[in-house]
Amino acid sequence: DEDDVEAGLAAWPDPPLGLVKLNEAEILRLQNSYAAAVTVFDAQVGVALDRLGKRGLLDDLLLCVTARSGLPLGEHGMIGVPRPWLHDELVHVPLLLRLPGAAHAGMRIGALTQPLDLLPTFLEALGQPTTPMHARNLWPLIRNEAQMVRPYAVSALAVAVEESWLLRTPAWAFHLPVGEQTPHLFVKPGDRWEVNDLYNQQIEIADPMARTLHAFADAIRQPGELAYPAIEERA
Repeated sequence: DEDDVEAGLAAWPDPPLGLVKLNEAEILRLQNSYAAAVTVFDAQVGVALDRLGKRGLLDDLLLCVTARSGLPLGEHGMIGVPRPWLHDELVHVPLLLRLPGAAHAGMRIGALTQPLDLLPTFLEALGQPTTPMHARNLWPLIRNEAQMVRPYAVSALAVAVEESWLLRTPAWAFHLPVGEQTPHLFVKPGDRWEVNDLYNQQIEIADPMARTLHAFADAIRQPGELAYPAIEERA
């Protein structure tokens, strides 16, 4: 009813997509609607796991739950992806692995990974050979043989005539719009929602990252294993 809508409790199945200005009740309603959808999905995953367990199949499987991208829900003034703003709510996605026999249960890994890493990871789990590729095998992280598989992660997105690149290190998120727009720099993991842009205060950190992104764009055009261009150290 109208009271539920005003309180942010009613479901919102068709929120407006694009650049928006929402009041507090609308933000709450939008987030609650998404939380409800996630709750239903989580329950269905539980049903699937229960059925696999009852059939004696669960401990023979490697299960993966992830997503192709996140979904902005009013953060940075947009719902959906009307502009290529690669903030955490879009690019930071879950990656959950349930290994056969529940091996390494409860392990949390803080290294930077990317969706393409699943290919060599799954191939090793199947005992299949891999060829040199841009992706990184995640098994060294799982077996605690390595602390990281890449020095930084890179994302890029084009929407209509706009394009933006993101270089994410453990300590920084550097956003580089293509064109004349000003880059952005956010400290990680402290600035979780990326609201405090430090670009003008930390240009000596941001400029080497910009050069690294250009070098990376050239490196990914080469076949075989990807050699990550180094980020210049500050003098």
